[in-house]
Order: sequence, then C-alpha cells, then structure tokens
Amino acid sequence: MHQHVNDEILSYLWRGVMVHEDSDGNRVELSSRRLMMMGAGKGFWHEESVPAEPVEMLQIFIRPEGTDLKPRVEFWERPGPSPGQGWQLVAGPGGSTAPLTIRQRVMVFDPHPKAGDELDVPTVAGLTPWVYVLDGSVTAGGRRLGPGDALTDLDAPLPPIRVDSDSVLVAFLVDRSAPASLRGTSSGG
Repeated sequence: MHQHVNDEILSYLWRGVMVHEDSDGNRVELSSRRLMMMGAGKGFWHEESVPAEPVEMLQIFIRPEGTDLKPRVEFWERPGPSPGQGWQLVAGPGGSTAPLTIRQRVMVFDPHPKAGDELDVPTVAGLTPWVYVLDGSVTAGGRRLGPGDALTDLDAPLPPIRVDSDSVLVAFLVDRSAPASLRGTSSGG
C-alpha cells in the first residue's frame, strides 16, 4: 500500500476493472459503473491492482479546501445504464446533489452520448468549465476533438458540443478562486 496526504482523488474508469484496497479494510472492484472518491486528509493508505484486462481511466487529483481533514473514501454505483442520458452529476462539493463528495468547489459531470447528439455544457455561476474527451470524437466551436483533447474558456460559456461518434466525456466545473491546501502528496508539500 502507499499513502496519500491532503489529496482529493476521483478514480473514474470508463473501460476495464480495477481493485481498490485500503487501510479501512475496503476491497472494492471499480469499473465504469462503480466510481470512487478518496479524501486522503491527514493520511490514507491504499493500493490498486488490475486483475485482468487493461483499464482506461482518469485518476483526478484535486486540492482540498483545507489541510489535514478527516480521511474518508466513498464508492458510488451508477443506478443503471448511462448512455444517452445527458450530463450526469458524478461528484461535487458538500451540499450539492452529487453522489460523491469533493471537499472543494469542483463539480464533475459526465454524459455517454451517441453519434448525432448535441449537448450544452453544464454551467454553474462562479465555476469555470473544462471538458475532456476520453473516447470518441466531438465538434465544438468548429473544432474537432478526440481522445485526450480538452475544451475550456475562462471568460465565456462553452459552445454546444456535437457528437460525431459515440463518446465518453467528462466536464469539470471549477471555482478557480476557491481556497485550497497546497500541502499534499501530489502538490509537493
């Protein structure tokens, strides 16, 4: 096992299965249907393994709102198939309706749109959008985007997204002025 300190970590898989084990005694299989939010706080030990097929995922490190918070881990299993349901709130700050809690002013949404769909990027007052393409291809503002490409605008709403092929996207809405701890495993502190 390895330790994290003062990191908020969202494990977002869209292909494959990964096993998470931690110092709280959890042993949970993560997949595109079961996601995990880990708040390392003052210290949390865990390990991951991939028992079978390769995994495609993002492991998103977010600076928490405070230092040395109480460690905790949350798991969420999607209630049903997600393709074609539009933007779904996956994670967000306490007090939001998100199934996973981030101890920061960040919201994470995902859709699994089909070719031909058109999506408006979610907006929340005071939060800046950043959309990442995990799989498939989309067009936004006349630009074609594929896996690994991202779209943001610090000053204006993002244009609608036209889905060119079945895709997996993630939108992060971030309060760029929110206070954050810089004392963590991934921040060099």
